Amino acid sequence: MSSTHRSKLVLVALALLVLTGCSAKQINPISLSQDAWSDSNQRVGVIMTKLPETDMVYPGAGCLLCLGVAA
Repeated sequence: MSSTHRSKLVLVALALLVLTGCSAKQINPISLSQDAWSDSNQRVGVIMTKLPETDMVYPGAGCLLCLGVAA
């Protein structure tokens, strides 16, 4: 494979990456009405749960090379 063919292939791959990244649907922010804070008795709550324990098990990674790449 010649270097010009390889550089064209890399250029096409980069162009495809840029075009697919720009095609994501834009999510607009949700507006909060001004009367939401008019009542002084309102509260804001945050719910938290315990995070799961971490481990070194990756799906499909059974060898040391696979574990190294996955990590």
